[in-house]
Amino acid sequence: MNRTLPLTLLLLIFAAVLLHAAGSAILPNRSPGTPVEPDPNGQAAGDCPLDLALLEGRRAAAAPDNAASGKFGKAPENLTVLHRLLKRKIEERSFAVKLSLYDFATGGQIKIDAHERFVPASMIKTLLLLTVLKQADRGDISLAESHLLSESDKYVGETAVAGAGRLQFAANGTTHSIEELLSLMISLSDNVATNILFDRIGAREISGTARLLELEKTAFTRKMYDHRSSLPLNKATAFELTRMLLALENAEIFSKELSEKGIRMMLATEDHRIGRYLGEYTKVANKVGTDSAFIGDMALLYFPERAPLALTIAVVEPPNPDEAIDFVGELAALIAEKMLELK
Repeated sequence: MNRTLPLTLLLLIFAAVLLHAAGSAILPNRSPGTPVEPDPNGQAAGDCPLDLALLEGRRAAAAPDNAASGKFGKAPENLTVLHRLLKRKIEERSFAVKLSLYDFATGGQIKIDAHERFVPASMIKTLLLLTVLKQADRGDISLAESHLLSESDKYVGETAVAGAGRLQFAANGTTHSIEELLSLMISLSDNVATNILFDRIGAREISGTARLLELEKTAFTRKMYDHRSSLPLNKATAFELTRMLLALENAEIFSKELSEKGIRMMLATEDHRIGRYLGEYTKVANKVGTDSAFIGDMALLYFPERAPLALTIAVVEPPNPDEAIDFVGELAALIAEKMLELK
């Protein structure tokens, strides 16, 4: 019996080895946050379409902290100058500021301690907003679904849910749709509405959204006023909060219609910090966060004649909360002034 492999079969085996090696070279193992460059056809190996928004999110995450950076290579001069001005202004006031700016017009960024973790207070609710909209897009939940308010909704264990919002004062037995609860959570930062949605969606789904967006330092594990929990405190970074704004604006994990719905809720926010000193021609879609050791705001800024900005500013351990709120507005006004020069 002839045991020699036919020449044709040998050639096929050799070709298969070469193709496997080439595929490994094209798609090496990547850790989250490593930018991936699209191929000329806009597709990855195996004909899997590349998500350009995800690629941009990875590029933004990989940009250096405490620097101005361009989309590819060197940052525009205006952005570098603005970074220096912001650093100087922060140093003069001695506030512990975490700042992350993303420009949808140029892909440029400014980061100041943007990858340092902190307790984000109510700004973490933006992650829950994204999760609910993602679930609605998949058909796993209906925004028209109603919830019957009960006395137990107003407590976490034996602790009354207080702070922002009006559902803590609402009559038991009233009904509220999921969409109404979302709007209350974002526009009024309602803590009871937040906890109802947290229970309805679940921590696992919220964590899944964080993984989907490759938010490595963000966690929403505790409900509002869950002070006795053994779970870790909620955490985020200025950059990863801004990354959530990118996902919302780009309709990255749900439809454009749902993206616009979420943005309208943020446009209706009654507490403005980033928008404090911006002119009437700037529309501000924002979500604030406040507690005894934190003042912050995150916002999409819309202008008449340029692409929007995504901005997060957090002041940790402010000596005076009112001064910190005012300072957030001052920094945002400086950013808007300089960025309008860069179209």
